[in-house]
Amino acid sequence: MNSRVSSIICVQYTGLRKARKLGKKPRETVMIKLHIGCGLDLKEGYINIDMESKEDILKRYEGSNNVAYMAFKDKDIEICRCDIFKLPYANETVDEIASSAFLEHLSFVEERKFFFEVKRVLKQGGILRFGVPDFEWIVRKWLAAKDNWRDFYYTDKGEHYFGQGNRNMDSRWGYLTTTLFGNQGSDGQYHKNAYTRGKIHALMEKLGFELAEMRTGYYRGQFEQTLECVARKK
Repeated sequence: MNSRVSSIICVQYTGLRKARKLGKKPRETVMIKLHIGCGLDLKEGYINIDMESKEDILKRYEGSNNVAYMAFKDKDIEICRCDIFKLPYANETVDEIASSAFLEHLSFVEERKFFFEVKRVLKQGGILRFGVPDFEWIVRKWLAAKDNWRDFYYTDKGEHYFGQGNRNMDSRWGYLTTTLFGNQGSDGQYHKNAYTRGKIHALMEKLGFELAEMRTGYYRGQFEQTLECVARKK
């Protein structure tokens, strides 16, 4: 079965499954809301899409005390795998697309393909929600931190972070390094792109989107600063 067909089946199955759980007949018309690059963050009411299967993600984090993983593993929500650059939706049929801590993982060419695909499938007035690391904030934080490298990086030693032993941001060579380059624990965990306030404003204008909101947040509520955005397709 090709990825396009399996994606459509996954979407249909998710909607039917939820309706049956609630003891309702599936509605003929429902809002289509996609959560792309979901990883551990499974959202209710969205079609959660990722390059990895739920089984692959569970295996990668098995035995971890990661808070997001502990919440993820017990959620009875499907993950759909499909080509995010050729989404299985007709033009202007999707109501909302959400993405958090994902866009920075796209290469320069992939970034262009992804945003034009988002524009293609979103309805006029459709919503794009996304959160990205605040690159300018990270760079300033990195330059202000201590230049005290301690050890090589390991992906099998938990919160090792170059020998720092936790996610403190006192050292350039620790958790801060992974906010720039990704934690590199799997193929999808490399950072290849960056976002600033100025870039986001210019990007939305180029795409023909109205930037309705941009506020600061923090990754998982406590780590690096992020830019949380809501845009509307004109």
